[in-house]
Amino acid sequence: MNCPHCDAFCGNGEGMVIDSRHTEHGIYRRRNCRMCGRRWSTTETIYRPSGCVLRDDEPPAPFDVERLRASLDRACWKADVSTDALERLAGGIASGLGRPYMTVSTEEIGEAVLAELRTLCPIGYVRYASTFRRLTDAAGFMTILSGLIEKAEEKASARPPDLKT
Repeated sequence: MNCPHCDAFCGNGEGMVIDSRHTEHGIYRRRNCRMCGRRWSTTETIYRPSGCVLRDDEPPAPFDVERLRASLDRACWKADVSTDALERLAGGIASGLGRPYMTVSTEEIGEAVLAELRTLCPIGYVRYASTFRRLTDAAGFMTILSGLIEKAEEKASARPPDLKT
């Protein structure tokens, strides 16, 4: 690495590392110039590329797991769902969809969230679906609710009856 002091004047100063430490922000290195003897510090971080999200009328943006987590928090607000369960859900969806250099549409993310929320929190499922599917009337809500009721009835009928002796 070139010395920022010598580089500004003649560009010949080369720096050598005299101390290196791992910190929470990356690798902290203390350097010394062989030409002028001045010292300076650098911090090196690992670049972890994220996936890219394609939105309808916006330019592509990096996949943000915190944004996904915030939408799950809003959907499951005041529902009986633990914070850890929501973090696991967001992390699972992020690991499946947010791989480096992968391009994902908002529809794929939304469908993955709905598939997981249907079993985790029916109230959160209805809230998220109303926003994701842009429901504007009661008929749309009734469609979502009837699907949830059918699933619950199937689950109840598949369960063995309680045997009381």
